[in-house]
Amino acid sequence: MRFPPLNKKSNVMDIAPMVDLVFLLLVFFMVGSKFATPSLEMELPSASSGNNSDSENIIISVDRKERIYLAGTEVNQTSLSERLSEMIRKRPGTQVLLRADGKITYNLFVQVMDRTRKAGVQNLRLEYEPK
Repeated sequence: MRFPPLNKKSNVMDIAPMVDLVFLLLVFFMVGSKFATPSLEMELPSASSGNNSDSENIIISVDRKERIYLAGTEVNQTSLSERLSEMIRKRPGTQVLLRADGKITYNLFVQVMDRTRKAGVQNLRLEYEPK
């Protein structure tokens, strides 16, 4: 009886499944990073009542070094009112959320709040760490 000849296996590895996996991971991290909010080093004050929700909010952040950020981009105090009023005009009725480090000066905090009111903000909320 004659047996058919055995085919020699090639030493080449099929990388198609690995490429598929890499693209899947790439898409996963791209989509996941799109929804992540840029994080600043802050210690927020704490409170035991109320709630924080930042969906569809305009976020103003003030970090420990007293730098002001509007929607993730750094602005100075003079341009804060102008840029904020422009954003409010595009999305009227939008809530503005103020995130300020607990170590900033009270003077700066009041100035930022004053500039938001001058920009025409009707709905301003302060963010804090829940206890």
